[in-house]
Amino acid sequence: MELLIGGFYRFNSLPLSSQECCNLYPNIPEQVTPSKKQLFIPSGIRTVTTAGSSYSRGSHTFLNKPYFVQGTGLYRIDQTIDGFGNASYSSTLVSGATLLPGTEQVIMADNGQEGSQMMIVCPALNTQFNAFVYDGATLTAVSDMDFDGPVSDVNYIDGYFEFTKKDGQKFFISALRDGTAYDALDFGSAEASPDYNVRSIVLRNQLYVAGAITLEPFQNVPQGAAFPFQYIQGGVQGKGFASIYAVEVVNDVMYFLGAGENEVPSIWITNGGGFEKIATVPIDQEITHYSLETLSNCFTWNYSDAGGQFVAFTFPGERCFVFDIKSKEWHTRESQNSMGQTVPCRISNITQAYGLLFVGDSLTNKIGVFDHDIYTEFDDYVYRRFVLPQIDNDGQPFFNPTLEVVGCAGIGLTSGQGSDPLISLSISRDGGRTYNNPTPRHVGKIGDYKRRCIWNQLGQVQREFCAKFEMSDPVPWAITKVEANFD
Repeated sequence: MELLIGGFYRFNSLPLSSQECCNLYPNIPEQVTPSKKQLFIPSGIRTVTTAGSSYSRGSHTFLNKPYFVQGTGLYRIDQTIDGFGNASYSSTLVSGATLLPGTEQVIMADNGQEGSQMMIVCPALNTQFNAFVYDGATLTAVSDMDFDGPVSDVNYIDGYFEFTKKDGQKFFISALRDGTAYDALDFGSAEASPDYNVRSIVLRNQLYVAGAITLEPFQNVPQGAAFPFQYIQGGVQGKGFASIYAVEVVNDVMYFLGAGENEVPSIWITNGGGFEKIATVPIDQEITHYSLETLSNCFTWNYSDAGGQFVAFTFPGERCFVFDIKSKEWHTRESQNSMGQTVPCRISNITQAYGLLFVGDSLTNKIGVFDHDIYTEFDDYVYRRFVLPQIDNDGQPFFNPTLEVVGCAGIGLTSGQGSDPLISLSISRDGGRTYNNPTPRHVGKIGDYKRRCIWNQLGQVQREFCAKFEMSDPVPWAITKVEANFD
């Protein structure tokens, strides 16, 4: 019989479901294939340069070049093409003596060719001038006394930089196409609900200002109004943001960590006309146990690659949950730090430039790009696993089950680590609480396409068991299906 493989669905009560899918993602084929669902690996991350001496806090593409905030410095990534058409990359510190204080994530926006300015906000910095302007040559802190900081974010809409003031209901804008100039009268208020603003976001070129439990829409009404952004009557919605950093707009849909009145935070989507929860019950159960600090520091990133379109929610110190918009399935991603400890996925941020997706690292000063032919992550191995749903025989004992993994034969590399790759199986007979020692199987050296990965004589099962598969070799893993036979 073919066993179900899929995404993350791990309940707090493990006997109910201990299903996992880590550093792999489910694919649902559009045509008839040997199985209804497969597991693929995300593209690896190839290191192309380093920047500074610290990890990445944010990135943004400005005038066709990628910029990264590394530690307290702003770095530009330049591309060089040699005579053979090969590209190489280097980083240049452009911030000079101006520092971007703090260690937390930053929020960035730009006004394009017309204004030629990039704005960087340090939300954790509680000073009036916690916004910085880069004009392509110099980075300086905003210094206009009418800048009503500290602010929690920045957006660019209709020619203006827009900011949300921290710990209040006010938001304000810059002068038209000029992030250095401000007018004390150019502000609005989100007053439909008494909750303080968390941040604002632009969705379908409409401004939304979010508190902790509400989302208020504003539209640009330039004629007859001193301040162009006016509240849309009756438009307030009953969900707010739980984190400044956990908001992402993809395909004109907003993905966010948030909640309404008397709700615990969850993961929602909206196109501006209502909300849909996309977090599953197991994810909600996990989030419920996270601290307020962890929730408030949750951050997002997104990218599209090899048929998948991914939106990630990283909860520092806990987990990174990744949603595939195409398949509607969740999986998790993990990395290993320098101590060999498992941590949430090290991707800090992603920006597109030079026809590539550049990736900032939350662990080191490395800058990378996604690469289909790389199976490592910033030069480090990636540990992958998946746990099947509980396997039972209608509650009756059974003997000597046999499991076979199909789809990964003959994928070995030509040399080095991965030339003779292994996949390991561990069995749990107590509802996924504990597993026996893993038993490896060779999946075949390069070209050994007839190799079969079979585990025989797995012993007596009183009622049910869980099967966990693990692999770490840097090869193009693809799991077509898992088959089982029972005596």
